[in-house]
Amino acid sequence: MVSSAPGSAESDVSLTSNLGSTSPVRAEKRRGAFALAGDLRFVLLGLAAGALMRIAFLALMLSRGWTHYDVDEVRVAHALLDGRGYSFDYFGLFGNALVPGAFFPPLYVYDAYWIMRLFGSETALAVQNLVFSVAILALVYLIAHRVFNRTAARAALWVGVVYLPFFSRMTHGSPVYLKMLLMCLALWSLLQAWLDDRTRDVVATGLWTGLLALAMPDVLVFAALVAVAFMLRWRLRPAAVSRLALFGLAVLVPILPWTVRNAVRLHRFCLISSNGGMNFYMAHCAATHNEPNFPTLTALDDALGGEVTRADEFGRDKIFYREGWRYVRAHPLDDFRHVLQRGFLHWTFRPSFLTLAESEAGRGASGSRFYSRSYIVAYVILLPLAPWGLWRSRQRGLDLVPLLVTFVYSTAVSMAFVVQTKQRLIKVEPVLVVLAGVALAGWWEAWRRRGRAVAR
Repeated sequence: MVSSAPGSAESDVSLTSNLGSTSPVRAEKRRGAFALAGDLRFVLLGLAAGALMRIAFLALMLSRGWTHYDVDEVRVAHALLDGRGYSFDYFGLFGNALVPGAFFPPLYVYDAYWIMRLFGSETALAVQNLVFSVAILALVYLIAHRVFNRTAARAALWVGVVYLPFFSRMTHGSPVYLKMLLMCLALWSLLQAWLDDRTRDVVATGLWTGLLALAMPDVLVFAALVAVAFMLRWRLRPAAVSRLALFGLAVLVPILPWTVRNAVRLHRFCLISSNGGMNFYMAHCAATHNEPNFPTLTALDDALGGEVTRADEFGRDKIFYREGWRYVRAHPLDDFRHVLQRGFLHWTFRPSFLTLAESEAGRGASGSRFYSRSYIVAYVILLPLAPWGLWRSRQRGLDLVPLLVTFVYSTAVSMAFVVQTKQRLIKVEPVLVVLAGVALAGWWEAWRRRGRAVAR
């Protein structure tokens, strides 16, 4: 592997040597993400272009009235603003009363509460999403640079700039971009810990993961997979136990204050939120559609003689888990078939999403139809690039483990519960963008080599 002196225009390691050889040297190990004079300028140019594109898109969406702020966490934030406390009506399925509880995880609820309280407008949530979306671009660059090389990172940055799902939900009152930002921070810290083997990065990975759990509790599955990966990597090292303990403690530190709040105010143990059972039962029942389907919940309540209605939200959570596991034990083959179907749907599109793209009225009239159609087109273009990038980078070997952990985590959760397509956007599409950057960078390097060969 040959490179010229640092600081020169030719000092970037070629993609061929980084991704196509068996050399154990890690890409860009000796140079930081902004080691060359033009690196920071290039990234700032990309971020500026991304910001301008998003500002224009936001203005277009607002001018057309394509907003959708009446969503679950924002409704809880409005209840806080109105002095009704951290309360929710369980979608009106078992009565319409607002009841204090912990149905939703708190991070985005309180984020939306403070944003609307400080700025007095739901539009401020869209502006915040814009800021998060641009920050995600910077993290995509850093992740790609850390695992691969400068050329791949630059390509990934520009893929992220134009990848419409990275900003087409800005005017939805949705925690998608907050969750995606925290997921990227957790992954970036994990890569630092995995490649540099530093305790401080292990702790940082735990802290970001714990903070994300306050918005997306199923990330604890990611934490468990990370712990297993660390354990296998450090199994012969004397410091392995202490490092794993630090990682677990770091995950719990952001979570425990909310758990204590639940115990003190609600007199119940609830680690973060109480909606997991509902999503589990809708995945594991005779009438499952492999996606959210509330009539299955009310039908169960009827079958149980109103037991669900009589229970509070924590009791309902236990009932739904109990009945879901009962179905799994009674119908293992049928349930396993649905589990596999949900794994396939996770990487494609669910029927309700495709129906929304074809709709001519309802939510489609307020911009959701545009969102769904543009998402489908963008993802269909992205998806073939990512496997090619992964194949080209196969020589990176164990360096790819953190990226693959996100795939396993996201797929496993989607197989066990009913989730929406946006969960894939949050958890793995930043990685797909990185891998697409690897593929495009490889083609760019091949084109340059052919051009030089012709010139000779």
